[in-house]
Amino acid sequence: MRTKRITAALLGLVLLTGGSVVASGGVAVAAGGVAAGAALDTTPPPAPSVRASVVARTVTLTWSAVAASDLAGYLVYRSDRTPVTLDPAHLRSTAAPFNALTFNDYPPATGATYHYVVVAVDTSGNRSASVAVAVVSRDLTPPPVPTGVTGFIDPVTLELTVSWNPRAATDTETVGYRICWGSVPNDPCFYDASAPLITGYSYTVQLTGTSPVHLRVGAEDAAYQRSWSPLTTIGAPGTTP
Repeated sequence: MRTKRITAALLGLVLLTGGSVVASGGVAVAAGGVAAGAALDTTPPPAPSVRASVVARTVTLTWSAVAASDLAGYLVYRSDRTPVTLDPAHLRSTAAPFNALTFNDYPPATGATYHYVVVAVDTSGNRSASVAVAVVSRDLTPPPVPTGVTGFIDPVTLELTVSWNPRAATDTETVGYRICWGSVPNDPCFYDASAPLITGYSYTVQLTGTSPVHLRVGAEDAAYQRSWSPLTTIGAPGTTP
């Protein structure tokens, strides 16, 4: 301690308890070089104004640079609900703030709504206010393929009845079904897109002849995405595939 007092005296400083010193001008300086009693920076930077766009599977966020001389960068968060929780589980960008003014994300293309938050962070760790922007992803995912397709042609009335399995409890995409007809097994099949969707799990149609019928059952979602069952051939009246 005596050595420290002598050294401090030679520098015109007075050693204080706890390792702080007082310069000749009377300003207390902590051992780490920060003025003792100096106020910490608790002022957050301004919040970014965020815009979003969607092209295919890509969500692009853009924003203007915020006016903060001590800006460290930005963080991006995403959630399927609001308010968006600003924690590592919802962080879409790197853990360290980044300086770009745009960010691309690739949420599941199911038509679901996602909420994004871009937060500005300064060098003291202060975070800006957060305002979520909602984005509806493009539905590029077709519903599950119908299964269990079968059919029967009544030999008397020549009515064809097609049936398939009810949709699974986990199928939240399918809103209805369509029947696609083909004249021969290897030809493309055709369906009437203007006809009402079939909302049940069977369909009956009157035939005009006894030729085999080739068909597929298609599941359709709200975004008009369709998935078709494998080709099913219904043979002579009174037979099943």
